[in-house]
Amino acid sequence: MNREVQLRTFPSDDGEFHEFVDAALIAARSSWTALSGNRTTITDARSLVAAVEEKLHTRYPDAAIRIRAELAALDSSEPDLLYVYRDGSLVA
Repeated sequence: MNREVQLRTFPSDDGEFHEFVDAALIAARSSWTALSGNRTTITDARSLVAAVEEKLHTRYPDAAIRIRAELAALDSSEPDLLYVYRDGSLVA
């Protein structure tokens, strides 16, 4: 099933990091679009995470991405949520 993806970056006040993550997400989605023909959703969030992390590690080697657990969503129609940590975790 195709799902939308949103992201949250930490630290939230690092605008440069957020912009870099957003650009990496756009690039990964563009690559996915070329393969799947789907511009707004992805089939496999783990594949997206791997593509974004690969790009992030070129500038932020400790960056880590976590996918929100399905149980944390209020309902199944909510988009997948990616938490992106510049320093590998919320507490560095």
